[in-house]
Amino acid sequence: MNNQHQSNTAVSAEYLQLRLFKLGDIDPYVFVDELEGWSLTNVKALALDPEVRIRELAALSNMNLDAGLQRTLCTDPAESVVLTLLSRVDPTVEMVHLIAAGPHIEARRNVARRNLMTPLLELLAEDNDTTTRELAQARLVTRGIRVDTSRVR
Repeated sequence: MNNQHQSNTAVSAEYLQLRLFKLGDIDPYVFVDELEGWSLTNVKALALDPEVRIRELAALSNMNLDAGLQRTLCTDPAESVVLTLLSRVDPTVEMVHLIAAGPHIEARRNVARRNLMTPLLELLAEDNDTTTRELAQARLVTRGIRVDTSRVR
């Protein structure tokens, strides 16, 4: 009798789980790395591929924590690759400097919205893009830091 009760409980738990999580439901907090199992060397090679979608895959890879790969991806000619990388990692100091010096306006705006160290925000507060500059300046003002609005690089 006890075994039968445990069996019914297990079936009920499975049934409950199936009802709560229908097949095909996607958990937005679970990321599946399409390049799982690939070596860092291979992912670095993909980051140099002529196809933008392949480079975006490299940016989504869990290997994107490598500093060399980050350097390659955050200086990519396609802004979508840089934004994809920023969607997966918090930018390092080096990444912010490279992105700030780069041509991608939306990537600079993305970085300026973040809670960065004050010197990095000060760098972005001098950006030639008005929105980037204003985002960084607003963050600095919330920290009680006076901003010289006349300075633009």
